[in-house]
Amino acid sequence: MNKLSKISIISVLALLTAVLFLSSCNITGNVVADDKCSTLLDTAKDNCYSEAGKCSKIENQAFRDSCVAGLAKLKNDDAVCKLIVSEKTKGYCLAQLAGINDNRELCTKIEDSYWKDNCNYELGIKDNKANYCALVGNSIQKDECYGRVALATNDKVICEYFVDSSKRDFCLLQIALNLEDVQTCQELSKPMSRDICRKRLALETKDRSICNLIGFTPVREECLRYV
Repeated sequence: MNKLSKISIISVLALLTAVLFLSSCNITGNVVADDKCSTLLDTAKDNCYSEAGKCSKIENQAFRDSCVAGLAKLKNDDAVCKLIVSEKTKGYCLAQLAGINDNRELCTKIEDSYWKDNCNYELGIKDNKANYCALVGNSIQKDECYGRVALATNDKVICEYFVDSSKRDFCLLQIALNLEDVQTCQELSKPMSRDICRKRLALETKDRSICNLIGFTPVREECLRYV
């Protein structure tokens, strides 16, 4: 075999190797996908890597953190959340996994106050646990959590957790109506509130005898008139 023939054979083999390599890239999508993303700019490039699940290649930190949070949810792995830089996004990541797995322990790992509160709130109303509500720092959100758990369980004890007497009375009123229990009306803080509770209960149960328990005459007469 002459020298020219050897060169031709080597050239053909090299060409075949290159074709096979490029074909394998198209099949696996690895090299081609990376090359495709790398030719794009700014947000378009980050979107490309995000869709490919290559969060580490995303340049924008906020976008990268969001990508990692989505990956953590997909894998259902809270360890992935630790790769997030932003404490707020990390808190969101842990909170969503806490909800998915009904795992309040994950709430304790959250540093961001907003997502820590949301984590405890969501599990509180999901599991009807007032002790989870107690861990919510935001007073408005905490009261809402108490209220929802109290009405879901018809537990009058939870109504006592309200500092605001009007919220406490509303809680007791709703439970009195839910249970059709006139004795609960007696636990409201003001005489007029107790009478209104009895009137509401009489109207809903169509029980005129409850009207006679009302102390304020105009309210009692109105109750008797409509029942």
